[in-house]
Amino acid sequence: MLKRPFTLVLIVLTAMQLSSCKKSKTKFTDITETDSFGTTIGNIDDTDWKSREEWTRKEKKLFSDFDSYDFDCGSEFGIVAYPNPSWNGVYNFNFNNFNLQNITVKLVDEKLNILYTATFDQTWSFSLTILQHFTGVEGNLRLYYVAKDMSGCYYNGHGDLSL
Repeated sequence: MLKRPFTLVLIVLTAMQLSSCKKSKTKFTDITETDSFGTTIGNIDDTDWKSREEWTRKEKKLFSDFDSYDFDCGSEFGIVAYPNPSWNGVYNFNFNNFNLQNITVKLVDEKLNILYTATFDQTWSFSLTILQHFTGVEGNLRLYYVAKDMSGCYYNGHGDLSL
C-alpha cells in the first residue's frame, strides 16, 4: 500500500526534473516605447533601462569580470533608448551620468547569443545601427550594459529594443 504513493511521488519528481532540463529562452516581450527625442510615448517596461538589477548566472557571464565589479555605490544611473521601436534600426542612447569612464554593451538575441559588443569611453551618448549589422534580425533584441563612472562605481542593466 505504501508503494503506490511512493511511485506517484517518484513519477512527479522525475517529470519535474525532465521539464527543468529544457533549454530556456529569455523572452523579450515588452519594450519601453519612446519617440525620436527619447520621450516615453506608450508602453513602459518597468524592467528596462534600470541600474543595479539582479542578473541570472547566464546574464552575468556575458561580462567576463562581472563578479569583480563594485555595484555598491549608492548613486543612480539612468539610460534612455530612442526611438523604440525604430523604423530604420538606428537607436540612440543617452545617460543621466555625465561622469562616465566607460560603458560596455552587449546586444543579444533571446538565446543570449552575443550579436554585438562595444565599449564606449568617456561619453554621455552613443548610437547603434542594428539593421546595418544584422540583416534578417526580427523581433526584439536586448541590450545589456555595464557602466563605470570616474569614481569606480559600476552600474548594470538591460533594455529591450524592437525592430
